Amino acid sequence: MKKVLVAYFSARGVTAKTARLIALAADADLFEIRPVTPYTDKDLDWTDKKSRSSLEMNDPSARPEIAEKLDNFIVAEKSVSVSNIVNGTTRLQPVVMQIGTAAGALAALATGQRVPVSRVDVREVQRAVLDAGGYIVPLLDVEKNSPLFKPYQRIASTGILRAEGRNVGWSNQTWLRADTLLYHHELDGFKEFYPETGKFKGRGEVTVAQASEMILAVAATQGLPYTYINIENAWREVSHDEMKLESAITRGMFAILVDSLLHPFDRRVDINGEFLKNK
Repeated sequence: MKKVLVAYFSARGVTAKTARLIALAADADLFEIRPVTPYTDKDLDWTDKKSRSSLEMNDPSARPEIAEKLDNFIVAEKSVSVSNIVNGTTRLQPVVMQIGTAAGALAALATGQRVPVSRVDVREVQRAVLDAGGYIVPLLDVEKNSPLFKPYQRIASTGILRAEGRNVGWSNQTWLRADTLLYHHELDGFKEFYPETGKFKGRGEVTVAQASEMILAVAATQGLPYTYINIENAWREVSHDEMKLESAITRGMFAILVDSLLHPFDRRVDINGEFLKNK
């Protein structure tokens, strides 16, 4: 087995020709990624909303079965050409670069831990991306050099607070809406992550007191002896404003308090998005 592998998928044979030339020039092994059910020209008609490719493109859970099973194979990025399905999600250079960063981090972690890539904690990969100056979620609320950048990234990636996508001209923007007030109906992600908070009900804006009560309830289940003093100390680390229990809390401040006190990002996740038991 050679050190270089050229892997390719080619529905119509165009990419296959280029892949063979690259493998020959690089003295590399060649591997064709073949679906169990080959794509026909009709399948690949992206102008037909009912074609196979269109249906798969619009179904986030679509995972066409690959004929050959291959362990420890990491798809780093498109290299030569791709279908419109892949191109729609990887065509922008920041995404291209970050997929490469994540692939490299995954390979390094798997090698260092002497485990298959499928057994690496996804959070470790995400943490490596953050430490390298990358994004987990493309939030525009703060710059990367802000001390709030990583807390916002971590909370958004857990789904505790769900980001909002906006179409602005030709651009797709993603915002945590950190400066807006938090409402009770926006706590679904938090309550899903921490089911013990399901008993907390309310309408309208979430107050600092209500947010504190939920955080303390979760802390108690984790054996953390927190009081309101701990919450106030965490508040003061990022804000010069006095913490008033009766005031409404912003989404950003809620994210910071949850991140710094409960550390939800430390909860290990496998490659399928399922929680792992902590070591």
